This record gives sequence, structure tokens and C-alpha cells, in this order.
Amino acid sequence: KDKSFHANWTAARERGFIVGAYHFFTFCKSGEEQAKNFIETVPLEPNTLPPVIDLEYGGNCQLTSDKALVLAEIAVLINRLEDFYHKKPILYVTSEFYNDFVAYKFDNNPIWIRDIYTQPALVDSREWTLWQYANRGHLDGIDTFVDLNAFHGTEQQFKTLIE
Repeated sequence: KDKSFHANWTAARERGFIVGAYHFFTFCKSGEEQAKNFIETVPLEPNTLPPVIDLEYGGNCQLTSDKALVLAEIAVLINRLEDFYHKKPILYVTSEFYNDFVAYKFDNNPIWIRDIYTQPALVDSREWTLWQYANRGHLDGIDTFVDLNAFHGTEQQFKTLIE
């Protein structure tokens, strides 16, 4: 857990930012345990991004389960978060993880694809909702590198996503 999460969440809301939170999915714990952690940490408030589940290999525990078991734990996490927040969680994925686990699955969940080299084209021709196109961007007032992202849709579609 980010020790500064609640302070950052509150400060961002006070400054008029749309806030959201993501959970780095781990192969080391059940989907149920991970959902509990997220729900205990992230407030249920209006006009926020849906919960985001970060699905990637980098920085993760060693994969010891077979694909079916991993998919089942992801499904548990998705379902618990959707039940609590009443929004379909967004799946933040690297291309490799998408190709190995998400392609042709979880069709109702928006995709946030990370591809810092080319504009993404998903193997199953699925539309992406968000695209992280850089991980070394700069923004005034922030002294470190930031991720840069694009929303694939209209302003009204974005408003619908956060309602």
C-alpha cells in the first residue's frame, strides 16, 4: 500500500483532479485477498475512474500457476471490484501480458494498454480505451518523470467512464 495514498487522493480531489487508483495484480495472492486490500484502501466516491487492475509480468512474483488458475484469480478480483464500485474495472496491461492472458477474454472490461514504442494494435482487434504511450514524460510542477496517457474517445465517453 502507498503510505501517501489517502493524502494524495484528498489533495488531488481538492484541486479538482479526477482521481483513480490501480492495483498491481500479483501471482502470489488470491484474487479475493487482492480485492479486499483494494476495497479497504480506495474510497467509493462519485466521479472517479473505475478501479484499475495492473496486469504485467515485470515486478511480479514468479508465475507458478497455470494459465487457467491465473485467469480465475483475475476474474475473482474483477468481479469483487465491480460488485463494490459498480463500475467495470479497467485492465492496464502490457502487450506481452495482454497477448498471453487477456486477448479474447474479459471482453466487457476497458483496456488500458502500455506500449511506449508504437500505437497499439491488439491481437484480437479489440479497441483500447486508454494508452500509455510514454513513461518518461514531463509536467510542470512535477520534478520526476511521469507516465503519459491518451484517452480513446470523446469527452462525453470520458464523463460516462467516471460516472
